[in-house]
Amino acid sequence: MGGREAAAAHRPVLRWYPPPLLRASIAAAALATLAAYSAWAFAPSTAEKFGTRGMALTVPFVLAGLLRYALLTARGRTGRPEAILLRDRATQLCIALYLAACAAVWLAR
Repeated sequence: MGGREAAAAHRPVLRWYPPPLLRASIAAAALATLAAYSAWAFAPSTAEKFGTRGMALTVPFVLAGLLRYALLTARGRTGRPEAILLRDRATQLCIALYLAACAAVWLAR
């Protein structure tokens, strides 16, 4: 079973959407996620809340996580997001580094 057939078996509605549209939708959602997170991380209200502008230092970890998911998608290794969180070591490393960066920002203020 190919990638499109496997996706349709997992989520039947996907058979009605062409793969280029789905890839563009995923890219748009990732870009919007990164933009929204960056806007929050760089916002003066965030700096005021945390007492530091350091949350901006966490943006690369969010970008790395989004790029990792894009890579997994391109390789056809997606499916249930919770399975990726539980099994993909690189994704787990991105999350761990993000949490460590958040803790470092919090403790350094």
